[in-house]
Amino acid sequence: MLAHVPGQRAHDRPEVGTRVFKLKLTELLEDLTKNKIFGESRTVVYVIEFQKRGLPHAHILLWLEDHCKCRTLGEIDDIISAELPSSTNDPAGYKAVTDYMLHGPCGKDARYAPSKFPPSAQSEQVTLRDSECLSALLEREGINVTMFTDWFALNERYPPTRARTYAEIPQYYVWYERLKMWKPQKQKKCIGRIVYSTPASGERYFLRMLLNVVRGPLNLDELLTVNKRVCSTLKEECFAYGLLNDDREWTRAIQEASVWALGPQLRDLFVTILLFCDVIRPLKLWEKPEKFYQKTFFT
Repeated sequence: MLAHVPGQRAHDRPEVGTRVFKLKLTELLEDLTKNKIFGESRTVVYVIEFQKRGLPHAHILLWLEDHCKCRTLGEIDDIISAELPSSTNDPAGYKAVTDYMLHGPCGKDARYAPSKFPPSAQSEQVTLRDSECLSALLEREGINVTMFTDWFALNERYPPTRARTYAEIPQYYVWYERLKMWKPQKQKKCIGRIVYSTPASGERYFLRMLLNVVRGPLNLDELLTVNKRVCSTLKEECFAYGLLNDDREWTRAIQEASVWALGPQLRDLFVTILLFCDVIRPLKLWEKPEKFYQKTFFT
């Protein structure tokens, strides 16, 4: 439309582009919910972002009813395509995608490449710029301070915090990345969530369990202490808390994964638990009677 106005381009009139985008987004949401192009939906959530502070785009999360969900790779391939339009059969589509919908550069050609360090009790991703030296980066002040390690300092700065677990901290405090510090939440409360970890990840999985149970440690030794006894490993501490005595952790792992995983993924998880984890009663774990667990497991 702006091509017909002399000297005008899309970035000269962002209000027009935004209004057109909103009209198209509303029509798309109606197709997803009212017109049921993918089947009956439970709900939809979306967020609008502006690509490089320019053209808007939306990330949409759609929940479908159980009988409309994709169960096989073929069903997914029928509705999802990540291919470029043909430059021969669809030149207009090809030009639109290559001009406005491609990120770049990526991979080795990217200006900034992340360097990942070996995971420990708390893994951290650091960005190493082309102009920086790795040894100097590792000596930078605060490089060892993470959300996890500052939790210990937070418990010392604010004694009332010791009554809460690590998973509860985001409800009352906000993390300031530049300051490398937790500070009291000034706005409405938030819900905290710890990233899912598979049982095969070892100590990281046991740490995740403990962060939902242990309250107010001031250091790692206190985190490992149960009834005035310092445990040598996180797994040993989980046993001391009674989290590993009756295969409850493996049942919870399968139940939690069943919320998002398909049958093949659940079966892989079940076999992984049998091979690499200390399951006390495998048959009881297999015969667990939860309907949602069995229904998802065999689909």
